[in-house]
Amino acid sequence: MEFIDGRPLMDAWHDRESPKEVVQARRTRCLQDIAAAYLQLSKYRFNEHKPLRFDDQDRLIGVVPWGKDEFILQNELLKLLRMFADWTPEPIAGKSFVMTHPDCNIFNFIVSDDGSVRGILNWHNTQADPPSIGNEAYPLWLMRDWDPSIYGWTEEMEHGKEQCWEDSPDTLEFYRNVYAQCIASLRPESENAKLTRNSPLFIHLMMAMQGSMFSMGTANKIFNEVMKRVEKNEGHSWPFNPSNNDKKHNNDSENSASSKEKHATGQDNSPNMTEDEAEHGGIEADIDEQDEDEVNICEFIRALDRNGLCEH
Repeated sequence: MEFIDGRPLMDAWHDRESPKEVVQARRTRCLQDIAAAYLQLSKYRFNEHKPLRFDDQDRLIGVVPWGKDEFILQNELLKLLRMFADWTPEPIAGKSFVMTHPDCNIFNFIVSDDGSVRGILNWHNTQADPPSIGNEAYPLWLMRDWDPSIYGWTEEMEHGKEQCWEDSPDTLEFYRNVYAQCIASLRPESENAKLTRNSPLFIHLMMAMQGSMFSMGTANKIFNEVMKRVEKNEGHSWPFNPSNNDKKHNNDSENSASSKEKHATGQDNSPNMTEDEAEHGGIEADIDEQDEDEVNICEFIRALDRNGLCEH
């Protein structure tokens, strides 16, 4: 193992001492290097979604066989991923699984002062994944706002009043766009990095299906994000059936009782709703406020099949 001269990305990313423009340039340079490094993994393609096997000299020799139960679980996950993949660019024919870094976490990168990547750590348990959850997905720390169980951003953090640090939703969205632009520039055939822009859906669908105790909140986030993208393509508001709109102002008491029932059963997502969603009539706000409106699933699926997932 060689010594890597650099600093942990965690420290460089959340640097509070340097000017903002320096930090932004450093972060952008880092994301450019990560995108370029991960896209190099595309040359290692496989027919199966399995862990990779290496010999004693760390030479790649194939994939690792799985047990029956693991195989069944992974097959079910792949069915769901393929369902979404039907609405995204077609994979390369044949070997559609690529070598993937197993833990794209902010702690696993060493960078120089200008943000250039000097080393990527923790390659054990490397496996072959679909690009949508593999080498074309966003780095994990750019998707923290997708998991309400771990995301703890507050306004106080922006003013240095907290000891810990978390990027704001706007900051995460900004750097997701930076990363997607890097992928699009490096891979012109990626249709403006469509897989990358939709990778939070794929990643968190997989996490939800793996039985996390927070999977219901993650599943709601996935469904709401898909709706927003279909809504953007269709040019009208989803998810509710227009025939129910007239009931909105006639059932306030019923809505209130229903809302309390939802809270008691743990189905109320209002603590995770942002102020922006409430102010602008976001999907989460509408669901809490108007729970007898019904999603027209057939029309929703037809719209999704017709237009696919728009870029977010």
